Amino acid sequence: MPQRILNLLGVDGRPVSHAERLVSLAGACTGIFVVLATAHLLNQNAPLVVASMGASAVLLFAVPHGNLSQP
Repeated sequence: MPQRILNLLGVDGRPVSHAERLVSLAGACTGIFVVLATAHLLNQNAPLVVASMGASAVLLFAVPHGNLSQP
């Protein structure tokens, strides 16, 4: 039953290697840092921008094959 719920939510059950996890982490951290630095340089409200970027980074870098990450 839990696996069926995960499938409905779009969670991919395939194993991910440690190398792919490290690349995902590095990409997400780099992307969030670039957005934060750009927002500070432009004197924008950085926490609001970084919060939405964090959600996008999870979908883009951590779950690229998930149903919710697809256009």
